[in-house]
Amino acid sequence: MRYAEAQYGEHAVAIGIFMPGDSVTIQVLDLATDALVPLDSAVCSESVLIPGFFRWSAANVTPPYPTGFHQCLYVMTNAAGRTHAGKLVIGGYPSDSAKRRFQGAIHIDVTNGVAGTAWDIGTPENPSNNVPNARVIADRENIPAYKIRGSVTVTTAHQDWSFEGVEPADDYVTFSGGASIAGSQFLTIGIRGDLVGGITCKECLIGSNAGLVTGLRGTFTTCGFDGILRPAAAPARIQGLDLASQSANLLGGGAILDFNSSQCIVLGEFKGIWSIRNIVHPAAIVAMAGAGLDLTLESTVAGGQFILLGTGELHDDSTSVTSMADGLIRGSRIDVATGTRAEPGDEMALTSLALLAAADAVLAEPVGDHQATADSLAAVLRRISHHSTGRAKLNASNPLQWTLDVYEDDDPTMITAQFNLKRLDGDPINAANPLIDPVIADVDPV
Repeated sequence: MRYAEAQYGEHAVAIGIFMPGDSVTIQVLDLATDALVPLDSAVCSESVLIPGFFRWSAANVTPPYPTGFHQCLYVMTNAAGRTHAGKLVIGGYPSDSAKRRFQGAIHIDVTNGVAGTAWDIGTPENPSNNVPNARVIADRENIPAYKIRGSVTVTTAHQDWSFEGVEPADDYVTFSGGASIAGSQFLTIGIRGDLVGGITCKECLIGSNAGLVTGLRGTFTTCGFDGILRPAAAPARIQGLDLASQSANLLGGGAILDFNSSQCIVLGEFKGIWSIRNIVHPAAIVAMAGAGLDLTLESTVAGGQFILLGTGELHDDSTSVTSMADGLIRGSRIDVATGTRAEPGDEMALTSLALLAAADAVLAEPVGDHQATADSLAAVLRRISHHSTGRAKLNASNPLQWTLDVYEDDDPTMITAQFNLKRLDGDPINAANPLIDPVIADVDPV
């Protein structure tokens, strides 16, 4: 016998044969507990096409409908006391075919969904319109996943859950109440509110314009960040690739990482306009690989260990830092206190990261192929400052000396800088010691 599944609108049916026109009622006994099952109606109906054939549906069981597997005895009785007995199964287990109707998640559509938990609410064809009802359905179907359209609020624990939207700016979930979401995964959805537990996000928008997200920790890939973002307390860790500031309030400093004096660790590839504030702990770590990064250290930064790589700008208004390894390749460096900026050529000529970041473009080229190498370095130069253009050429009198001509887009004045290539170990560059070597080349200002 196939188990009955009331949540899908399927119910077991008991049958019996009596005299045509009889009045027949039924009792149902749970064999495991030896207790009668409460019924909304005990009346059995007679078939019109087959007189004397009587039936009763388990849909008449008094709610809440039993879950799990319940073997029952049923006894039909007519007015004369004649009986008919049989076995009935109510409750039961969801079938795979029915579970496939949900397509792997409970669907929530705030605008077009409906309230309730009856079958088939929560399917793509008939989504729920609220989280509490959707959670009841998810627990019943053992499907710990939501697909959300619109804005919802979650106030209960959702550990190891899956949240998915379509458009992160329109479909977002706000967490409140301090319930844990540890281990949960998020895809193409907006995230706001107070977070408890590490999460994994891909293609999400974290925060909102001028809004605050607290308790941030986890791994983020190709995500946008907006508003004020407050990492969780130690030993919280925020890491990821392609983390972009998407703040609508760019003049106000873009997305803001507010350490709130915690000992958090932040590392990853960042781009866009970011500000960092309220670092006082000497063991707090910020390791950023810039990809067009525009970073401001606010005056409330009075500690922390900084490692800056890649391309970008640094606006340093910090009181002090525990340590600073500034390897940003930039067209300029702005000192907030004085408003002065160094020349692009000077910055590039003083850092080995220029060639470290350009290993694919420069070191992969034969040193003797001057034109190819010059073209490659010109491409590298354009990466040094995302708002600069320039060219590079070899000096005819010195095959290892380059002249760089840099043009700022907003300044027609040409800035020229020269530097020599050399190996870090000090050996000469020749056939026995080529530049194409595990030892990264450095640069010397001329």
